[in-house]
Amino acid sequence: MEECLKFPSDLEELRELAEMLQFYKSEHKGYVMLLFCSAYLYKQSFAIPGSSFLNMLAGALFGPWQGLFMACLLTTVGSINCYFLSRTFGKHYIVRLFPDKVAVLQKKAWSQISSMDDIFSWGTLLQLLVIACAALLPGALIQRYSRAHLKLDGLRPNGHTLDKKTR
Repeated sequence: MEECLKFPSDLEELRELAEMLQFYKSEHKGYVMLLFCSAYLYKQSFAIPGSSFLNMLAGALFGPWQGLFMACLLTTVGSINCYFLSRTFGKHYIVRLFPDKVAVLQKKAWSQISSMDDIFSWGTLLQLLVIACAALLPGALIQRYSRAHLKLDGLRPNGHTLDKKTR
């Protein structure tokens, strides 16, 4: 069976991809890093969902600290690319295709905001706090129940299996 590279859509595909890339990384670290960075920037630049799997893949391939650094850096660069792509190409088409709706939205944003206190109010801060907690909850639950349900007992934190010598 011929293996092909594709973006992982579940944890099993992520594990298979990590094993395959780990094998190639032993001989061609630069190419694997270039492939990973290119794929990450592609997903981020065009706002394609699924970069959370690439964040986990970064940790599995490059270790937790280097993976975290790379994910943060690539997320930042990809988001900047997305912004400039949408600003350069998207704004023109949206304004041209939907001028009435854009005008309504522009009048509504400025008519309701009277000061900076409207943006940084306690209500807004509370909403952002709730959103942040909701975003952290799945990760905390996965970490808590991953050992029992995902059969990760024989794996090191970077996703590699433990040899009998290292146990």
